[in-house]
Amino acid sequence: MSNKKSRNSLLFTPGPVAVNGAVLKKLSEPILFHRTGQLLDIHKRISNKLLKFFGANSRYIPLLITGSGTLSNETALSSLVAKREKLLILSNGLFGERLAEIAKLHELNYKILEFDWATNIDIEKVKHELRNYKPRFVALVALETSTGMANPVREVGRLCKKCRAIFFVDGVSAIGGQNIKISRDNIDVCTSVPNKALEAPPGLSFICIRRTLLEKKLPKPTSYYMDISRYYAYLKKYQVPTTPSVSAMVALDKALDLFLDEALDNRIRRYKVLSKLVGKKAADLGIRFLLDERVRANGISTFHLPNTEYAERLNNYLLRKGYTVWHHKYQKSDKRLWAIMQISIMGNIAKRDINNLFKEVKTFTSKYPLNY
Repeated sequence: MSNKKSRNSLLFTPGPVAVNGAVLKKLSEPILFHRTGQLLDIHKRISNKLLKFFGANSRYIPLLITGSGTLSNETALSSLVAKREKLLILSNGLFGERLAEIAKLHELNYKILEFDWATNIDIEKVKHELRNYKPRFVALVALETSTGMANPVREVGRLCKKCRAIFFVDGVSAIGGQNIKISRDNIDVCTSVPNKALEAPPGLSFICIRRTLLEKKLPKPTSYYMDISRYYAYLKKYQVPTTPSVSAMVALDKALDLFLDEALDNRIRRYKVLSKLVGKKAADLGIRFLLDERVRANGISTFHLPNTEYAERLNNYLLRKGYTVWHHKYQKSDKRLWAIMQISIMGNIAKRDINNLFKEVKTFTSKYPLNY
């Protein structure tokens, strides 16, 4: 596979995603000094738009972090959860497990309520843990990207409000593509990124947080870069503590305009239409969905293939043809190894792109039958 072909490959991955040309054009503009008034104006615009992106009211503050969604997750958890406070992590996939790794690394007082990958979060078990463990914080991944499963954010939010637990949501893949609004859904802290449903280049991430959490006495910082109180202090001047990804901010400003022009409901509708086409094309070839329709993400279709070798061969074939999908494997609790293929339509994807992709998938499966 040549480097040239790889660079030109159309992204059907759940992040980074294919980016609109008008947004990409912004990356080529001259670099701005991050302490100038011009960039401060951009930061102010971004902040106002991010509140709408998150579905947040004026009681929330959006913080801009240069780094991936994992950095924002780690910044929030390490800055907000005191060592003596209990944290309950609800996990049913790789990124729930990653939250537990972060908690362990920072020596937080946490408990993980773990479900098998691609298994629904059992609300009754969550209720039991809330009654008996009595956590101060509850953490949940809204859209478990490892399997494409949408988790019950609104139901958990109601439970957290009832028991007065602070609700932290990893919304990295979910915000902008799922029907989540943090004010409505009783979310206290939520993270996300530009390069998923917002359809912008990577390099930044966000933390949207209730103002009252930032104004109370926070635990002593354990990191300079991940000190959330420092970001809050700088935000009051529409600045950030250290040099941000300036070009990504300029592109983000444009991507937020496109998102707000389209509106959340319309973006979700577009994703559902395109994902339905993906599902039909896959079903016509005998490719099986991993998840029940009720819990599938709007913008990510996850399939399981006969074995990891087959998935690898299909992936490499599509790369040579100019299409990048995502494939990985995971082991279920019964020790079965599942080969996963994900096709995401988040980003600058049209129906013709899906049709062209599946022409190549059909060619491959005709030569190499699935044989489940």
